[in-house]
Amino acid sequence: MSGSARSLQSCDFGGLRVASTYYTPAYSKNGENINAKLEINAFINQPNKTDQIIKLTAWGKLGDSCAKSMSNGKEFSAFNCELNVYDKRVFMPSLVAGQPGAAVLKPDGSPLTYKAQSYTIGRLGYGMESEKHIAREIQAGIRPLGWNVMGSMEAAQWKEILNSRKAIQFDPNSPTGTFGYATIRMPQGVGVGAYIPGLTRANAPVAAPVATQPITATVAVAPVAGAPVVAAPLVAPIAAPIVTNGGFVVPNGV
Repeated sequence: MSGSARSLQSCDFGGLRVASTYYTPAYSKNGENINAKLEINAFINQPNKTDQIIKLTAWGKLGDSCAKSMSNGKEFSAFNCELNVYDKRVFMPSLVAGQPGAAVLKPDGSPLTYKAQSYTIGRLGYGMESEKHIAREIQAGIRPLGWNVMGSMEAAQWKEILNSRKAIQFDPNSPTGTFGYATIRMPQGVGVGAYIPGLTRANAPVAAPVATQPITATVAVAPVAGAPVVAAPLVAPIAAPIVTNGGFVVPNGV
């Protein structure tokens, strides 16, 4: 058969909404460093169809940035995405938040797996946040009421809050089990250990080191320009308690 022996693929997604995010810090496995990653479950909203969810992954510094920017319900677009198909293990329901349950095994004792797919993000653009998320941040006292009134003191205060969020580093001892808006998933398995500073892997970007302690178990992105400025919504009392971590509202819904 003549022709190219290698296929090329790339796809773009527009108008996605964040359903949930999970952050895995950088670590080592069998002496090889693995970059930090953010797994993003995103809604695809199509007319006359039930919302579908796709899985995307942001690696390294892009993953860190997304974890601190992608609140539940936030709109975004992903470009130059690459499809990945892999064998995913099946686990029993977990009794510990953020940790998988026991692995399901086949009769011969090998792990039960199924073919799953995800997309690695090349670059992305941010859109508008969900009104519910904005209301929760205002209710929690994290976001000033006039945060989107250009030239106001509240808008300047909000800008400082966003800048301070960007500087937050991963904390493996987070009391809420979150990094930014993402739920933390610590790596597990045989040969897994702390990230090894100075160790690089061929043909892979180097992730920023994270706090090194026993583990038990690519690019900066700017918001989409031109987004309209609207009046801050009137906030009705929210019955459920609001938990915060490092200036972020811990996700519990869109």
